[in-house]
Amino acid sequence: RKEQIRRTLEIGAKRIEEIDEMIRELQVHRQELLDYRDRLMRFLEGKATAEELDLPLDDTE
Repeated sequence: RKEQIRRTLEIGAKRIEEIDEMIRELQVHRQELLDYRDRLMRFLEGKATAEELDLPLDDTE
């Protein structure tokens, strides 16, 4: 019985580590999106060109 509890706790700890890693990856992705939004807003406000902000905009419009 104790061995089963120990294994359950180990599995739970590993799962928590996996979830923590997912959270870290999502936080990085979130920050990238916020940075992109800020660059796009600067472009739309006329404060910088697409090239200066490294925005992938095409000139077909």
